[in-house]
Amino acid sequence: MKAAGLTKKRKIVITETEKPKPKSEEVLIQTKVVGICGTDLSIYKGEHPQAELPMVMGHEAAGVIMKLGSSVDVFTKGERVVVDPGLSCGKCWFCRRGSYYQCDNLETIGVNADKGAFAEYFTAPAANCYRLSQVMSWEEAAFVDTLACSLHSMNLLSSEWGEIIAVLGPGAAGLCFIQLAKLRGARKVILTGTRSERLSLGKKLGSDVVINIKEEDDVVEKIRKETNGRGVDLSIVACGASQAVRDAISMTRKQGRIIIYGGFTKPVDTIDVEAIQMKELTVYGSAGASWAYDAAISLISSKRIKVKPMITHRFKLEDLEKAFEIVEKRKEGYVKGVVIKY
Repeated sequence: MKAAGLTKKRKIVITETEKPKPKSEEVLIQTKVVGICGTDLSIYKGEHPQAELPMVMGHEAAGVIMKLGSSVDVFTKGERVVVDPGLSCGKCWFCRRGSYYQCDNLETIGVNADKGAFAEYFTAPAANCYRLSQVMSWEEAAFVDTLACSLHSMNLLSSEWGEIIAVLGPGAAGLCFIQLAKLRGARKVILTGTRSERLSLGKKLGSDVVINIKEEDDVVEKIRKETNGRGVDLSIVACGASQAVRDAISMTRKQGRIIIYGGFTKPVDTIDVEAIQMKELTVYGSAGASWAYDAAISLISSKRIKVKPMITHRFKLEDLEKAFEIVEKRKEGYVKGVVIKY
């Protein structure tokens, strides 16, 4: 089979290798689609602290089950599935209480476990597989992991009808957050970012107000005006920028909440801890997609969350190195890319 191996930083080589054999609790999956994630880009650039090269990346994957491990009896050959890439041990204190994405021994397919899906076939535990609805396209399936991660973030906190929510960062996750906020009863959603085409897409997907921070002298003051001086009820930092965290602290009302979601490859500097204290802010960190895959599949299948408008690029496995150049430089209006194999 063909596999795209990251042999060193920024170097991907397509090789012919043996098809993997599933262990007793695993299934062999014929890859149909893999989403390209910001985590993949950080690995490609040599910035991810857990990735060890050489490796095969790819963790937002879906495909067809081709072979069952000897102990697998919950699936049949030919079923369409999407895979939760988090490999938890099931034994540590966090796993035993159901917090499997906080597992002390967590590995992730295509990140720090060299079982990535940028290949014609890959294996995964049957317990990590979720059946896809027949109405969901393969391209939509590539978005399940992104939406599930966003859902997990929103599930960390309670919400009230009629809230004002700010989403900082109009990437794929940010555009999911906009739609989720609306589904949870937000009366106003404000989207901030630097790229006009992504902000325009955010408007189409439900954002009531979009703010290009390159064109606004004081984004926090702008948001204060949008909230009659009070500040937003919830800020979601959906990008990996230090300034976004600082802005979130400033724009969130007293006793409001902040979700930190974006991937940060560098330490966040100069945080106003006193503001967090004196405003009595609640700050949530969010990592992973615990128990959110079924809901994500349902939301996409029912079109309550629209993901197709966010898919701007489609690549073949052989074009992966070129794909990362587009992703890194955000060429051609890039929002989300998928590698297709069908």
